[in-house]
Amino acid sequence: MLRSQDSQEDKSVQCSAKDSTWTIPVPQEGESHPDLVEVSSRNTLKRASLKGSGTNVQRNLLIGIACLAIIAALLIIVVGVLSYNYDQTKSMIPQITICTTNECIETAANFIGSIDFDTDPCEDFYQFSCGKWAENHPIQDFAVSTDWFFERKLHLGQRIHDVLERNYTKPLPDPVIQARKLYQSCLNTDEIDVAGLQPLLLVLNYSGLPRRPNVTANSTTSFSYRHSYPVLENGSTAYPEMVSSNLSAQHKWIATVVGSRRVVGKEHLIGFAQIGSPSMTSPLPEYDPRQTEQSGKLRGWKWQETSSWASRRRNTKIFTSPQLDRRRRNADVEKENDLPDNEDDHDPEKADNDEENQENDDQEAKDSEEYNDSDDDKNDEDGSDENVVESRLTYMQSVIKLMDIWGSLKNASVDPTIIVDYVIKQLNSEDANGDGKANEMRNYLMQVNKLQESVLKLYLQAVQEEADREAEALTVKDTAPPFHEMSLKDLQKMTDEAAYEANPNPENHIDWEIYFTKLFEGVNVTLDFETDLIIVQDLNYLKNIARLLAKTSPSVLEGLLWWEVMYVLAPHSSSVLRHLHNSYVEKATGGEVPRARSMSCASTTNEMMGMAVSWLLADEELSSNKSMAMGNSSNVIEEKRLKVQEMLTDIRDTFKDLVSELQWMDEETKAATLKKAKAMKSFIGYPSWLMDPKELEFYYEGLQIADLGYLQNLLSVVQVGTIWSLKDLRNENDVETWATDPTDVNAFHTFQDNAVTIPAGILQFPFYGLGLDVLNYGAIGSILGHELTHGFDNSGRHYDERGNWRQWWSNKTVNEYLNRSSCFVDQYSSYLIPEVKANVNGKRTLGENIADNGGMHESIRAFRRFKEKRSDYKDIRLPGLEQFSQEHLMFLSFANLWCEHGNQETQKWVVERDEHSPSKARVWGTVSNSEDFSRLFKCPKGSRMNPEVKCRIW
Repeated sequence: MLRSQDSQEDKSVQCSAKDSTWTIPVPQEGESHPDLVEVSSRNTLKRASLKGSGTNVQRNLLIGIACLAIIAALLIIVVGVLSYNYDQTKSMIPQITICTTNECIETAANFIGSIDFDTDPCEDFYQFSCGKWAENHPIQDFAVSTDWFFERKLHLGQRIHDVLERNYTKPLPDPVIQARKLYQSCLNTDEIDVAGLQPLLLVLNYSGLPRRPNVTANSTTSFSYRHSYPVLENGSTAYPEMVSSNLSAQHKWIATVVGSRRVVGKEHLIGFAQIGSPSMTSPLPEYDPRQTEQSGKLRGWKWQETSSWASRRRNTKIFTSPQLDRRRRNADVEKENDLPDNEDDHDPEKADNDEENQENDDQEAKDSEEYNDSDDDKNDEDGSDENVVESRLTYMQSVIKLMDIWGSLKNASVDPTIIVDYVIKQLNSEDANGDGKANEMRNYLMQVNKLQESVLKLYLQAVQEEADREAEALTVKDTAPPFHEMSLKDLQKMTDEAAYEANPNPENHIDWEIYFTKLFEGVNVTLDFETDLIIVQDLNYLKNIARLLAKTSPSVLEGLLWWEVMYVLAPHSSSVLRHLHNSYVEKATGGEVPRARSMSCASTTNEMMGMAVSWLLADEELSSNKSMAMGNSSNVIEEKRLKVQEMLTDIRDTFKDLVSELQWMDEETKAATLKKAKAMKSFIGYPSWLMDPKELEFYYEGLQIADLGYLQNLLSVVQVGTIWSLKDLRNENDVETWATDPTDVNAFHTFQDNAVTIPAGILQFPFYGLGLDVLNYGAIGSILGHELTHGFDNSGRHYDERGNWRQWWSNKTVNEYLNRSSCFVDQYSSYLIPEVKANVNGKRTLGENIADNGGMHESIRAFRRFKEKRSDYKDIRLPGLEQFSQEHLMFLSFANLWCEHGNQETQKWVVERDEHSPSKARVWGTVSNSEDFSRLFKCPKGSRMNPEVKCRIW
C-alpha cells in the first residue's frame, strides 16, 4: 500500500493496453482537468403538449428526431475531443513495460508472497515487505530458524551433492578426484563400522592422549603418553616415530595441547595464528574481532585457522588469543580449522557464545568482516543449563564405558542401538548398585565439566571486555591500537606473575618457548625468540588462563583435553559413537531429525575441500551454458563476474562522489579516503586460477586422500593445512587473497587486504539474477555497498589503503566521525524487538549498521548512475506489482533479503549477542535514514520510517 502525502484517497483510472499500463488522474469534485473538456447535459428541453391532431404528432415526431440528431452530433464531437485528448495524454505519460521473463515472474511471486499489504510501509517497512514471508518458508525439521541465507545454502548444498554423485567420463584434476574420494569414504559407513574405534584410538595416541581418562592420575602420571606430530614427507603427510615427552610435570600438558592442534586441528585454551605486516615500513597490523585469518591461493585453505600473513619485516608477529570450541548451523560465516560440523545441526556443546563467536573464528587472527547475520551459534543451548550438563555427563560416561568394553565388541556384528542400550543399562546398573568406581568417575567428570565451564566463562569475559573497549573507542581519540605487541620474554613475565600469584607451586605452567617450539616442530621454520614479536589481543584472558591452569589438577586438565578431542571425533567415527552422540543431542536439545548421510557427507566435503568442490560447480555452469548456447563460446561465469564488477565500479564511483561532497571531512582526509577506495581490491565469483589444474594442485599440495579411511582422510586435510600455515610464516602474502571459498553464501570485507570478496555462492536468487537491473542493485548492490563501506566503518577506518592499522585521518575528522556514529548508536538502541521485549545494542552493532546504511545509499545513487549511462533505459515493472516504480522495487528487493522465520530463542540470541542488528531493525534503520525512501513512499514527517532526525555518515 502506497501512502499519499496528504493521506487522501488517490482517485485515478487504471488504463491498460496489451503491452503497457498507465494511470490517468481523475479530477475530484469541483476540479477540472487541463486535458479534458467538460460536457454539460441539456436539462431544459421544452416539451410541446400533444393535442391529439396528426399535425401535432408529426411536429412532435420531427422535433424528437431533430433532438436525437443533435444529441448524436454532440456525442460524436465529445468522443472526438476525448479521443484527441486521450492520445495527447498517452503521449505525455512514460510507457510502462511489464517484465515477463522467468526471473521477473519468480521475483514477483516472491514479493507478492512476502508483502503484507495491510501494513503501512511508513510505519513498519519490514512487516510490509516480509509480513507473509514465514507462511511460505517453513522451518526445516532439523533447524530452529530459516532465512534466505540458510535456504540458499541448502539449495547450493543440493547442487554440491549432485556434482559429487555424478559420473564423469572426462579427466578431472587430482584435487577434484580427491574431493570425490573424501565424499565416497564418508558414505562408506560399512567400512567405517568395520574399522570401529581403531582410527579414533590412533588419533588419541598420536595426540598424546589416553584411551580413556585416568581418574586416579596425578601430576606425575598425567600427560605421560607418547605422541607423534604429522609432517610433510615425500609429498604427503606422515607420522614420525612416537616419542615420549621429556618435559617437566608442570609442562607436559603443552605437548598434548600442541598434539591436538597438529593432529586434529583442535586448539585448547590458547588460540594461535601467525600474522605479518603487509609492508616493511608500516605500523603493526591490527587484530580485529571481525577479522578472519584466511588467505588465498598460497595454500591458505578456507578451513585453516592459522593461515599465515607473510612478514616482509624482520620481526614476525605471532598472535595469541582466547580459544573456544564452536560449531555452526545456517549460512556458515567462516570455516574452522578442526573437523567439520557434526551431522546434527543442533549442538549443545557449542558453548553458548556471544556475538564474537561469529567473528572470532576459534580466536584466530581474523581480518574479514562478514556480511551475513545468519550463524549456527544463534541456536545454541546454554552450556550451563542443568539438563544439558546432565546429558553431557551421561554422554561422557557412555563413551568411556564403550571404550572399556570395546575389546569384546569390536568383532561382533551387533546393531549399534543394541550396543548403546547395553551401555546405558550398564551405567544405570552401576548407579543403582552404588558402584564406587562409577561414582568416582562421575565425580571426576563433574570436575572436567566445571573446568570446561570455567574456560568458557573466561572467554565470555574476554569477549565482553573487547566489546567494552570498542564502545569506549566511540568517545576517545585513536591513541593506541587495540592489541599488545611484546617480546616472548615480556609475555612470559606477565603470565608467570599471574600464575605464581594464584599458586606459588603451579600445577600446570605456561612456558611460551616450549609451546612455540613444539608447535613448529618438524616444519622447517626457525623461530627467533629475541626478535620475533607476539601480538596479544587480550592480556587479561591469558593472565586468567595462567591462573586457572596453575590451580587445576593435571588429571582434570587431561580429562578436558581428552573430552574435547573425543567430542570432535565422535560424529565422524563408528555408528555406535554417532548413535551415542545423536542420543545426547536429542536429550539436550529436545529432539532432532538427522539429515540424510549423503547430504551430510556432501556438506563435509565442501567444508574441507571447498575449492575443489567449486571446480565442479564452475565446470557444471560452463558445460550447461555451452550446451544451451549450442556451441557458443560465451563464458557465463565471466559474464556474471563482469556484470557484478560493473555494479561494484558504479558503487565505488558513487562512494567517491559522496566523499567529495562531505562537509565534515577535511580535504587531506578526503584524499586519503579516496585513495583507499581506489586501491580496494575485489574478488568475485570464482578465483581466476581455479580452472587451471596445475594451480589447483598447487593449492592442495601435499594432500593425499585414500579410497577408504574416512576419519584419516578428514584429518589429512586438516593436517596438511596446518603444516602449510606454519611453513608459510616467513613467506610473502599472495596477491589474490580470497577470504572464503566460492561456495560460501556470504560476502566479506578483508581489512588487512583492503579487499571485498563476493563468492559465487551468493550470486543466486534472491541476491542476484532477479530479472531487472534495479532489483539487482537493491539486493546484491546493497551488499556490495555494505562490504565496501566496511572499509570505512568504526573498525575499517583504522586501516589505510595498504591494510595497516594506524591513524590516517585527522583528529578533527575523527571527532566528527564519532559524533555522527553516536547518532546511529542512539537510533538503533531505541529499537525494541517485541518478540523478546529487549532493545538492540546500538554500540555493539554499530559497524554493521554503518555498513547497511552506507551500502544502500551508495547502491541507490549507483543505480541512477547506471541509468544515466543508458539513453534507452525503460521503466520496466513486475507483473502483479505494476503500482511500484523501479525505485520502489529497489527498496523491496533490499528488505526482502532480510526476511526470516525463527523462534523466540533465536531472536534473543541476536539481540543479546550478535554484532548484527536483528533483521527487522536492519530494515527499519536503513530506510528510516533514507530521504529517497521517505519521498518515494510519501511518508509523513515524524512517521516511524521517516523520523525527524536521520543519521548519515556516508
